[in-house]
Amino acid sequence: MTCAVHSIEESDVEAGDMVVVTGAGPIGLLFITLAKLKGMVVISTDLSDEKLGCAKNSGADYIINGIKVSDQVEAVRKLTKDGKGGSRCSNRGDRFS
Repeated sequence: MTCAVHSIEESDVEAGDMVVVTGAGPIGLLFITLAKLKGMVVISTDLSDEKLGCAKNSGADYIINGIKVSDQVEAVRKLTKDGKGGSRCSNRGDRFS
C-alpha cells in the first residue's frame, strides 16, 4: 500500500487530472482508490472483465479491456477531451509517470 500512497503523493497530479492505471490487481486498485480520493478522473485498463469490475467498484470512471479493443492507447485517447490521453499513467509501484 505504501508504494501507491508514495507514488500519488510524490507526483504532480491534481484534482481533475485524468490518470490511467494499467492493471487492476491489488496495487492497481489501490492506485484507483487513492486517485479518486484526490479528485482525479481514472481510466483503468486490464485484460480481465472480473478485475475491471473490481476497478469500477473501486471508483474507476472508465474501464478498458485490452482484449476487446484493437488499440488500448487509442481507446484511452478517445476518452479524453483533447485526445492526448491521461495526464499520468502507472502500472508500477513508483510515481505516476
